[in-house]
This record gives sequence, structure tokens and C-alpha cells, in this order.
Amino acid sequence: MAPRPTAAFVLRYLDSRLALRLYDGVDADPLLSFLSSHFGIEPDGDPEAAAPFAELRVAARAEDLGTTVPDSPAREVFLRKSTAEFFTISALHRTGRGPSGPVDMLTCTRSGTLIALDAARARIDVVLGRKPGLELIELVRDAVQKHQENQGAAVLHATAVHTHGGAVLVAGAKGAGKSTVALELADALGARVLSGDKTVAHPGADGGPTLCSGWPDYPHLGFGTLAKYPDLMRAAGLDPGHRPDPAHAFSPLGKYAVPPEGFRRRFPPPPVGTRAPVRAVVYPDIGPGERTVLAPTEHDAERAASFLESAFTAADAFRHGVVPDRTASGAERREAAMHAIAAVPAFTVTGPGVLTADDCTPVERALRASPQSRWGALLGQARRSTR
Repeated sequence: MAPRPTAAFVLRYLDSRLALRLYDGVDADPLLSFLSSHFGIEPDGDPEAAAPFAELRVAARAEDLGTTVPDSPAREVFLRKSTAEFFTISALHRTGRGPSGPVDMLTCTRSGTLIALDAARARIDVVLGRKPGLELIELVRDAVQKHQENQGAAVLHATAVHTHGGAVLVAGAKGAGKSTVALELADALGARVLSGDKTVAHPGADGGPTLCSGWPDYPHLGFGTLAKYPDLMRAAGLDPGHRPDPAHAFSPLGKYAVPPEGFRRRFPPPPVGTRAPVRAVVYPDIGPGERTVLAPTEHDAERAASFLESAFTAADAFRHGVVPDRTASGAERREAAMHAIAAVPAFTVTGPGVLTADDCTPVERALRASPQSRWGALLGQARRSTR
């Protein structure tokens, strides 16, 4: 008789439900702790709940899942490729056969973890290796992001903070200073950090403001940002006297991984399931300078959409079919979300990126202004122009 799982959960993110089956000897605490800031974690078995879109089974022994590595040619691939070695997960890929068709088999290079991706059964089997890393986290994030994209979500390369019932998106390219500015806004506005490396957005009802949701991430911060917060320095394992190579001060090479638990103690997230209307967008471009300047700027849907990303087209990431690509059906929803984002006030931040509460007054005004009041002003102007 095949072994049975010792625990069964459903990982819930918005309307995405992923089944998680754990077998004897698996320590899932690191995974569940990481996800708990943004995912609901529920015991499986609710007969009235929607069926999960896929299943993730995790075992400590290959025989529990019947997993074997095929004797076939292998090629190097990446479950995730990053500028930081800490986040990079390389693997050897082989093609095997399952009961319902081909199965992609990955053997992670550093940990020895085995991953079987069975598209026909919408199932991911994982046999943990000698020293598991971020593999489980990346598998869950990848699968759920793809499912969200299939539902029409716009996934933005942006951080977000939440206060006064609304959200401020901080959007920019790598190294632009998104995290630096988001943390400055959080302190200056008394805001919660809603999201780190990406934000999930859906169009609001009846043409209302775009609603954004946070996303669990592993903070990766530049030293200049870390040095402002002694708690984050300690969480990152850095001595108070640590100084990085000056040449990397504004480079991805000068960044440090901060354990999520330590980051959340200093910058708590809002409650799980928070969906906040986007009230403002900040485009940072920080760097050396004498003072930080936050100034209004023009933006449009095209500029906002330039920060869209997709797990289906991520460069260098291994592609598989456990979650098939159905994003074309959600194109109109993403376009609507981008147009609503383009309708809110936008700002640039230049200079070293240190913001005071006074600096952030224009952003706070945008947060406190309801969409109804802005549309009401426009309607009033239109009525006066017809008199």
C-alpha cells in the first residue's frame, strides 16, 4: 500500500487554491512561515470549497511518492536565476514518463532536491534533498502567480505600502530604489509594507480603482537602506561596523538577503487578504545627491504597463505545463487595471532617497482623496463648462 500524507492543507491566495500534501519526515514550517504573511493556510477537506488548481506533494523519501530519476540525457536549467547567488536555483533536467504522459524531472544542483512536474495531472512532487533551500517557496510562488495571471491579474514589478485604506505603488527597474523608497514611505506615512518584489493587481468593480494585493518575498536590500535600520542589520547578520565595496552602493551586487521574519518584525504587513485601491504611484530613481526630491510627474497606462511581468515568460526560468498558459483570456482585465492606475497621481523620487513626513505630504493627500471626490470635481467642472 502506498504511503499516505501525514498532513494536508490548502494554500489560498485570493481565488487561487493550491493543495499541499506533506509526507512523513517533512518539516514544512519554513515554507508555511514564509507564506503566512500573504496566504491563507487551511486544513484540506472543505467539501464546498472550489477545487485546487494543482497539487504539491512533498516527501523526505523518494519511495513515498514513487519518484525515480530517469536514465536519460540531462541539461542544466534554472528554477530561478538571479543576480544574487543566494536566490539562484540551478538544476539538471531530464524527461521521464508518468502514468499520464511525460514528466519533467529536475535535480537541484546544490541541495539534491528532486522535483517531478507532471502537467497531465497538474501535480508537482518534491523529494527534499540533504539541505533544502528556497525550492518549495519558488515552486509555490511560480504556480500561484501563473494561476493569478490566468485569472486576469496584472503582476507588477513594484513594491507597495498600505495606509488610510489605500495603497501607493513604488514601481521601477532593478536598482532604481523601490525598496528604499517604500520603507521611507512606510515610516513617514505610518504605513504597512503590503508587498516587496512584486504586487498583484486586479481591476476594480464598475470601473473603480485598481485593487492591489501583496506578495510574499525574501527581502533583498542595499546596504544604504539596511544601515538606516539596526533591526534589519541584525536580521541580515551584519555587524554594525560592516561596510560594503563603495563601487556597489547603488548596484544589485551591493544587496543583502534579509530573513522575512526579521523584516516583518520591523515592517509588519497588513492582514492576510488585504486588497487596497491604488491611490498613487511613485517612480524612484535614487542615487548620489545632496537632497531627496519628491515631485509630481505625468504618467499613462503605457508607462505603468512597462512594469508588468509574467511567470510564463520569465527569462532563464524553466518552463513547464503544470499550470498552462491561459493569460490571453485575461488581457482586457489587465488593460483595465493599467488604465485605472494611470488615472491616479504619480510622483518621482530622485536623490539619495531619504524622505520626511513633510516631503510625503502630496502622497498623503492622494491617499486621503477618494476616487469619488476626484470624479466629483471633474463632474463639477464639466457642469460649469456647459452653463
